[in-house]
Order: sequence, then C-alpha cells, then structure tokens
Amino acid sequence: AQLTLELWNVSQVRRPLHVFVPQGKAQIRPYANEGNSIRLKDALVHQSSTLPVKIPSGSELDGAAAIDWSRIECQKPAHFKFGLLVSQGLLLSTHPGPDLDRPVCWLRRFPATQGPLQHNAQIEIYNSKEMDYAELEVHAPSSELALGQKTSFHQDWLFWQNL
Repeated sequence: AQLTLELWNVSQVRRPLHVFVPQGKAQIRPYANEGNSIRLKDALVHQSSTLPVKIPSGSELDGAAAIDWSRIECQKPAHFKFGLLVSQGLLLSTHPGPDLDRPVCWLRRFPATQGPLQHNAQIEIYNSKEMDYAELEVHAPSSELALGQKTSFHQDWLFWQNL
C-alpha cells in the first residue's frame, strides 16, 4: 500500500504585514475560487527589483537582496489567495515592530524542489476577511510513501529587526 501526500507548512500571521516572494508579478496566480483574488491582484501585488530591508550579513542569504521580488500587501481584511512557483526557496515577510521605522523581518528558506504539487504552487499567500491574519504557506512536492517509509521538508527561519 502507498500513500501520496504533500508536506505543507502553514503559518497564520497577524496583520498588518508585507509578504515578499522571489518572483515577478505576472507569475503570481490569483485563485478564482478564493474571494476577490482576481480583482485584488493589481492593487495588492507590486513588483520590485530591490528589497526594502537589509539582509543580515553572515546569514548565508547575502545574495537575496539582488533577486527580483514582488510584494503582496496583507494590510486589511479582504478575502484573497495567491499561489506561485519559485526557482529559489525564499519567503520574506515584514511586520511592524516596536520602532515603526524598523520592521521585524521573517525570512524562510526551503528547498525549491520541482515535482508534482496539488495546487501547482510552492508558495501560497492567503488573507482572511473575517479574521485578523494572513497565512504564509510553503509546499513540498508530492511524495509516494510505502508503509514504513519517512519523508521530511526542511526549512530555515531567520528573524531580525531591520537596520
């Protein structure tokens, strides 16, 4: 007997926040069955060639600032969900900190392994209309496991306050 599954990591994060993904705006797909995703994409997704935060030196992510990023606004109650495929397994979010000029940053690094994906997305961003949170999702490709087999999906998380 075999079981096909995907390991997903879903984190609910209190709004407001900005989410940065290493992909152009055109490659970010709105989910038609999730609220107003199609209508809201142009207003909430912005392409940027630079990050508005400084990546800490020595974090093994010094080159991340040179990637083309898109910013997704998760600031207010609105029902939307976006998905995307990436060639670099990075997901960054910024959150207001005690010093509003210095946001708290959260960078997730994961293997951008290619393979079958249930939603055809390695990253999904969901924003709730009813609750005060957004969900940041990272997906591993499907695995087929026989009885007694194991699987894993490793992520590195880095938190810092922007300089």
